[in-house]
Amino acid sequence: MSDPENRDLITSIECVNAVGQTINPIIVMAGATIKKKHVANNLAAGILLAISDSGYTNDKLSIEWIKSFDRQTKART
Repeated sequence: MSDPENRDLITSIECVNAVGQTINPIIVMAGATIKKKHVANNLAAGILLAISDSGYTNDKLSIEWIKSFDRQTKART
């Protein structure tokens, strides 16, 4: 049974360009480790999961997402 009081903050960074193309998002959760329950939800392949103390993105996570963006863009060409 879900508990409406048991909620966690997450941050999702997404990108869509002018012609409607998308790249995979990064989902940032608060914590020290990614737990099995976080990945057992049939997430689409390529979605990046990350953690930070605050649950918000930071410089390191933003750079990882940009690197992922570059890999996806190069794979399309």
